[in-house]
Amino acid sequence: MEWDENYREMFAALAHEQWSGWMKYMFSKGMRMDGGQWVMPKQSLDRWTRQMNTAYDDLPEDEKESDRVEADKMMAIANTRCNDICSLKE
Repeated sequence: MEWDENYREMFAALAHEQWSGWMKYMFSKGMRMDGGQWVMPKQSLDRWTRQMNTAYDDLPEDEKESDRVEADKMMAIANTRCNDICSLKE
């Protein structure tokens, strides 16, 4: 059974929520300068560079947990879809 537009929109809304949340968090860690530039602290740059260059399996458990929280949100949408399909079969 194909995924309908409603589920596509649910996943798209989640993707935007995740991106927006990340941007808010990231910007909260930096500083806006007088000329309008935004500066990221070296500690954050180093950490996020390490994380983006590390495969999921090689991340420490606390960093994996952060990704699992986001995966749970995706699974909730997929489970809704599965429940809808099961109810159609009944």
